Amino acid sequence: FPIFIAPNIIILALSICIILGIISGIIPASIAAKMDPVVAIRTK
Repeated sequence: FPIFIAPNIIILALSICIILGIISGIIPASIAAKMDPVVAIRTK
């Protein structure tokens, strides 16, 4: 059977993936930026 995927669904899925990727990268980076480097090296 033929599979039809609308282009707007592909754009929506890619947009959600990009947004989630950016958020999941920014949150740990902002937490790490607030830490003292010596404490960060000792704890992790």
